Amino acid sequence: MKPDWFFDIEVLNAGEDSGIAAPVLRGTVLSHLHPFFKRHPVSYALAVPRDVRKLRIFASAREDLDRLVEYLSRINWIRDYARMHYPRSVPADFAGPWTVYRRYRIPTLKTDRKKDEQHGALRQRRLNTVIGEKMDYFKLRSSSNQQVFTLVVERRAGTLSGDCQPNGYGLSSGENAFGLPEVP
Repeated sequence: MKPDWFFDIEVLNAGEDSGIAAPVLRGTVLSHLHPFFKRHPVSYALAVPRDVRKLRIFASAREDLDRLVEYLSRINWIRDYARMHYPRSVPADFAGPWTVYRRYRIPTLKTDRKKDEQHGALRQRRLNTVIGEKMDYFKLRSSSNQQVFTLVVERRAGTLSGDCQPNGYGLSSGENAFGLPEVP
């Protein structure tokens, strides 16, 4: 996929009428996007703007975004708590900044193979990095085992990429990093 088209999803009533913070509402939007992204692999990329009320979705064609909007429009929660903005194309001559949005993994203590005082050191370093760099994170529930987990998103400067291969959350991976345009 190439990030040629995009639209923003903005959460509404965050903290005002709902009593729910914007990052929590934004996480719920992501929980609705994920199943659709999994059913349409490598078709949608996710940007996580610094504005905690928004998510930005990229696709190769306007029709792809129309298909996603049609799916989201049938979800009552989206209707009540989010606004989908009109799709726009990325300018062909876009020369602005590009950003890589990558899943940042934090190992659990259970998976740590180190012993003694080294046990948990990598996990602690990664958690300190998340806090120090103020990375965005989402609390999600696995549909397969119903366990709650945290998905952390690392933001790095990037460049124009050829073909993007987003994962099931629309993000880059360590092996497959790609940049998305920071269109104002």
